[in-house]
Amino acid sequence: MSVHLILPSSEVSRLWSNGPHWLLQLSAATAQLQLAETGSVWGHLNGVTLTFRDARLEGDAELAIGTLAECELHLNGQPLRHLDMPCELNGRVVCTLGFHNGTELQLVATGLSSPRADLDRFRESMAC
Repeated sequence: MSVHLILPSSEVSRLWSNGPHWLLQLSAATAQLQLAETGSVWGHLNGVTLTFRDARLEGDAELAIGTLAECELHLNGQPLRHLDMPCELNGRVVCTLGFHNGTELQLVATGLSSPRADLDRFRESMAC
């Protein structure tokens, strides 16, 4: 069983710095749960935090709240369509976040990580 995060349409609740790192908290991340026997199930994974290591932010972190209209994520110049959970990406990570409220931010980092998904926080949804 595996979990894929799809960042566009996810809900951002907080973006903050912790030393050289930036942390992005998703209150409801759009997710696809891959089940070996029955295919996949779509839904939301609550309480996901992504850590951008040795990162710099372009934009105002205080405005980083709400639904993502779009999100472009690149690792060493290659686009990533989703994030597998847990993730540990090493290399140049560029994440461009576009919110429905018009806010746009960009994080440039030397890596990206997120812990193993807690499946108790997954909620199946037909709306995904």
